[in-house]
Amino acid sequence: MIGLDEEFSGDLIIPTIVSDYPVTSIASYAFQRHTGLTSVTIPNSVTSIGYCAFANCYVLKSVTIPNSVTSIGNNAFCGCSGLTSMTVSSGNTVYDSREGCNAIIETASNKLLFGCMNTIIPN
Repeated sequence: MIGLDEEFSGDLIIPTIVSDYPVTSIASYAFQRHTGLTSVTIPNSVTSIGYCAFANCYVLKSVTIPNSVTSIGNNAFCGCSGLTSMTVSSGNTVYDSREGCNAIIETASNKLLFGCMNTIIPN
């Protein structure tokens, strides 16, 4: 798991390896209230994003969920009022952003999980 104890600002690129260990999940509350965080790049090594992982990151503008992520905790992006782009990489078997909707949809249930200020709800 990866997280930051100190405030982070700018574009965050989560590494695939930390101290010789693969990064496979983003812990619950890992980046909560990092109010200067503007974008997040999540590597294909990550399979889960925890509860409230990015909650209240007010200026977070964009996030892309790689095809490896199969679990996203509740409220992972709650309070991210600055989000303008939410996409899921093609090939993800659990989530999608069909029709360029700028949202994260649970594919099997067609449930809209997270949206942003530019979300267009698809048919």
